[in-house]
Amino acid sequence: MRDHTISVEMGLLSNQINNLCLDTFNTLTSDFKPTTTNNEQAVLESNMQMAMVDYVIYSQLNSEYKKRVDESKKTLDKTLKDMGMESDVEAGTSKVMYSDTLYTFTKKRNADSVQVSAKDLATQLAALGVEKDIIDKAMEKANKVRRGNTYYNVSET
Repeated sequence: MRDHTISVEMGLLSNQINNLCLDTFNTLTSDFKPTTTNNEQAVLESNMQMAMVDYVIYSQLNSEYKKRVDESKKTLDKTLKDMGMESDVEAGTSKVMYSDTLYTFTKKRNADSVQVSAKDLATQLAALGVEKDIIDKAMEKANKVRRGNTYYNVSET
């Protein structure tokens, strides 16, 4: 029986990363000095300082590890193909792709969904004889504003 399972090793790794993050946090916040002598305002400024440093640390980790996760997925699929195995899975199913004496690799694909393009729908309605002004009115009433993405950035002053 193995002494260390994946969950034990990942727990140890997570603890080490957390400790490094705490060290980095302490380094990046150690020189902070509030701009005011008002205690309440100084606490707020300190809270903002800590929130900005948290964001810098964790957005960097997220960016780095997201890339690595994506690369790992591509490598898993490529290795399956190199082994002459199928790397795709049917919609709405889960499938064991590979298993050895230590690990099992499983892929799950959610069920497919259907999406209708407003332009394609308008074209099809027109082809079925619906008048253009009726289609235009329906499109206008169906329009909904989609809030744009918000991006955060914290940099040195």
